[in-house]
Formats: sequence, C-alpha cells, structure tokens
Amino acid sequence: MYSTLKNLTDYAPVPANKSVCGKFLVLAGQPDRKAEGGLRLRGHYKKSERGKPLVTVITVVYNRGDTLEQCILSVLGQTYENIEYIIVDGGSVDQTLEIIGKYESAIDYYVSEPDSGIYNAMNKGLSLATGSYILFLNADDWYRKDTVAQLVSKALASNADVTYADAYIVDPDGFLCKRLDSWLHYGLYTRGAPIRHETMLIKADVYNKFGMYDESYHIIADYDYMITLYNGNCSFSHIPEPLLYFRNNGISNVDDIKRQEDRAHLFRKLFPFLDDADLSILKKHGRLTIDTRRGLIEKYKGKSERFVRSMEYNIADRNIYDRPVSPFVILIQKLVSRFKLH
Repeated sequence: MYSTLKNLTDYAPVPANKSVCGKFLVLAGQPDRKAEGGLRLRGHYKKSERGKPLVTVITVVYNRGDTLEQCILSVLGQTYENIEYIIVDGGSVDQTLEIIGKYESAIDYYVSEPDSGIYNAMNKGLSLATGSYILFLNADDWYRKDTVAQLVSKALASNADVTYADAYIVDPDGFLCKRLDSWLHYGLYTRGAPIRHETMLIKADVYNKFGMYDESYHIIADYDYMITLYNGNCSFSHIPEPLLYFRNNGISNVDDIKRQEDRAHLFRKLFPFLDDADLSILKKHGRLTIDTRRGLIEKYKGKSERFVRSMEYNIADRNIYDRPVSPFVILIQKLVSRFKLH
C-alpha cells in the first residue's frame, strides 16, 4: 500500500480544484513547533487501491494523555486495511507526545504546535488528508474494530457523499451510559446536531466543494457543517448501529457557555429575524416543549418557511434519541472492570 518518494519535495501540489484536502504532505515548519514525525517523513505515503479506497482518520488533541492511547489503538486495530492516520496536537504539555511517539512507526504524520482552537486543528488535518474519504476521531473516544470497514462498505454500496452511524455515550471511565441514535431530517435547523460527527465518513470531494470548518465557532462548527451539507443536497447513508464510543466529558459537552454562544451565532445566521428573547430560548435548548415550538411557529409564520417547517418536524418527531443503557449492563461492566476480566 506504500509508495515511496525520493524526498518530500517530490510530492506535487494538488490541482487547484482540490483546495481543501491533501494540499500538503507535511505542514510548513513553525518556530514554536514542538514535534513532528510519522511515515511521511520517511518518504512513504498511502494511496487508494481498487475496492479499497484510502480512508484518512484525523485525531486532533490537546493534553489528552489519559485517553489518547485508547483512541490511537482503536484506529490502528481496525479491520479495514487501507487507512492513513494523522494526528494534530495543539502543543500538549502532558504525556500526549510521549504516547504519540510510542506509535510513530504506525502513524502517517503527526505534528505538535500551537493552534487557535479545535477547528483550526481540524482544518490543518484536512489539508494533510490524501484519502478518498475522511473521518475525524476525537482523542477521548474510540471505534469498534469494524467501524471503518462497515462505513466504507456502506459508502461504496450507496455511493453516498456522507455515511454515518449511531454511537454509544460512555462516562469518563469508559462505562456505557446511553445509546445515541442518529437521525437526519428538516428538524436539524432548530434542534441540534443529529449525528455524532466522528461517525461521519465524508468524501474528500465533498470537503473540496464545500470548504473547511468555520473557525469562528468554539465547539459546534461540525453542526454548522452538517447543515451546510444538508443544504447542499449531499446524499446521506445511515448505518443504524453504534460504531463509536463517545466520552461525555469533552469540551462540547461540558462548556455550556461556549455552546450557547455558538448556537446564538448559528441561529442568528440562519434566522436573522429572531428577536433577542427567542434567540435566547433557542440557544439554550435543543429540545423545546411542544407549546414553546407552537408559539414560535405562530409568531414567525410567514417569515421563514425553513424555520416553521423545522419546528413542525420536531413536534411530529418527539422520539428521545438517546436511550439509557440497562442498569444491569452497567453493573456487569463495573464488575468486569473490578475483576480485570475485560
């Protein structure tokens, strides 16, 4: 699966229409860079093969030495054989770099340097991604062994622009809490991100068409991007099975102030007619009561078909998408952990 370069300068720039993914083999040197490494620095890069498109998995990380190794091992242990792995570190000061170094011979490229936030780091990763498909995996989370294989199989069968799956939410110790069922319909405009971004296998051509993540957001640029793809008539294919284990202690779950700021920014962009009081309601709550939604429909009827239809969808679709895991399952998990049988 490897091709060999005589030196790094042999890697020609991509055509102008591929303006996002695969622009660089390595990032230009920065004076405050802490580390850089991986297979590419040894003159190796990977490519798609017949029936086995190259999948780029990108992990962005900052001071996650306590969880990163599990994340890395879940990528390196995938049953799918054609993966390139890129790690973009924001200049960690804990044991993160030591852990990355343990697996340097299996990582295609990693870099550690300061960045301006998670989406700046993700966009760096995109610029390094040479795969036909792209996946992002957060440093707190991990995949099932067959996650990439299942996503690729579904993507090839459906030819979808985006293939996604369900997820398990786990606590900081890794114990199952809930199953998160993904969904996608018009209600996404006024509810919240309907899909765990880490399950979304996206064609590189889609990124090249729609661009990078909006770095003005703190923690919901992926939600904004889902809306962009939905508006752009991209095709989606769903695997109704949990393929991701997602810890509930990441920044997107614990920093409610930034989340509200981001939601206000997004809803102001989508619905500039909203008054401040209603914007305040929407930025705080993804799941409004039926009476609140009906009141907003009545108030803004005639101003925005998208807003009204989205509210109506979320009244009609009242399912709770995160299902609690059985207390019996949680008990078994803890007993297994205590006796080190896992």
